[in-house]
Amino acid sequence: MAGGLFRLCFRFGAIVIPLFFLIGCSVFDQPEKPAAFAEAAITAIEAPVQVARPETAATEVARGETVTLQVNDTMTANEPGRGLFRIDDRVAVDLFRGSEFRLTGITPQAGDTLFVELEQIKGHIRVQVNDNAKAKVRLVTSIATITTLRPGTDFVICHNPVAVSCIVALKGEVEVVGQGKVVTIKGGEATYVLKDKQPFDPICALPNEINTWINQKIGTEEIPPISKLVAAWKPEPCSAATQSAAAANQAPTAAPLPSAERMVKIEPGVYSVGAATPNEHQAPAQEITLEGYWIDLYEVTNAQYQVFIDQTGHASPANWPGEADRPVAGITWDDANAYCTWARKRLPSEAEWEVAARGPGPNPPTYPWGSDNQAGGKVYDLPLDAPYAVGAHSFNQSAFGVFDMAGNVWEWVGEPYAPAAEYSKILRGGRYGLLKDMAYREQTEANNARFVPYAGFRCAADQVEGN
Repeated sequence: MAGGLFRLCFRFGAIVIPLFFLIGCSVFDQPEKPAAFAEAAITAIEAPVQVARPETAATEVARGETVTLQVNDTMTANEPGRGLFRIDDRVAVDLFRGSEFRLTGITPQAGDTLFVELEQIKGHIRVQVNDNAKAKVRLVTSIATITTLRPGTDFVICHNPVAVSCIVALKGEVEVVGQGKVVTIKGGEATYVLKDKQPFDPICALPNEINTWINQKIGTEEIPPISKLVAAWKPEPCSAATQSAAAANQAPTAAPLPSAERMVKIEPGVYSVGAATPNEHQAPAQEITLEGYWIDLYEVTNAQYQVFIDQTGHASPANWPGEADRPVAGITWDDANAYCTWARKRLPSEAEWEVAARGPGPNPPTYPWGSDNQAGGKVYDLPLDAPYAVGAHSFNQSAFGVFDMAGNVWEWVGEPYAPAAEYSKILRGGRYGLLKDMAYREQTEANNARFVPYAGFRCAADQVEGN
């Protein structure tokens, strides 16, 4: 998605913490940048963001502008889309339509730790603390106080100042305080706090519903607040069903497994990945030990994605609709992850994807069909400006029988096997007839507008029905 990039600076004694946006013009006066500084960014994605300084009128920040913010400045999103606010690549805050929040403090502490204080005035925001960040966030509403307890914490909060605050922890751990009561929730749990009441004990959350809500909230249609989702969940902890079954001497029902249809099994073993001559797009050659897994023979098609949309209400991708037998494109990493979760599968790890594309052996070929980058001239049959029906070109399959891993659409993968840039995801394979070899790895943001129009995916699974 396109977005505006802002520059922000905070001054604390001898330390100035600037928050950078990459393009645009200055709206407020900008203090000088000293030697010691931290970096951060706020992006107005698809729509303007309003910025107000105490006792002054709000300034509209359109895409492409740059502003300087100070502590106690307020940010508001009134139009479809979202604002993305970052502090030193340690803390990221998504500001959704209808939301307003204020940065009330950012304090350097011992050990290069940042203590970030926010006030949520209304609406919905999502707060993420990087896994390796030395940062702590305290967010205050008029009803409750929420504090992150460890790095890697990711939570979504709704706030209606006259009624309720609700908190859903997607990862990590947060402390929620209201009317003197302290409740701690971990990833996969939620709580809510009614006005002038104490927080409810943790309940088991449904993160997939939250991810679907986020995708819909970015769109143009009005949707219910997250508080309605939370209120509909059973008021019990995640372990309640398991404990109940154990009390009845019954084993809890296992989650259903995906079908093996249109999938192939890759046996456990030691496989080779990477490149003999590494560079910025190729990791060094290395051996990877993998457990057995299953992977889709084909990229997920428009027809399959339509079923997902119909059953979940997930937002349509950017390139929609598409021909039924073509791979779905216009997919963000979050879209791909949501689909695979819905299908009772997961994204393949980067190593699993590369192994499925190259095949077994100590020196596997660099293309699915071998080491000839032209496949004897057959690659010239691939279209350069559009995807083609999955499996339509029989030469474009690997030793495991997996189709179209070179070209057609870029494919999102899960866990990387080599270091990746912070906040980046990995794409593999290239697009259409513009092929990349099977060791090529593209690091980019999960919703990068340059790649998303050409990005799709396939899923993997540890087990399938009957196996």
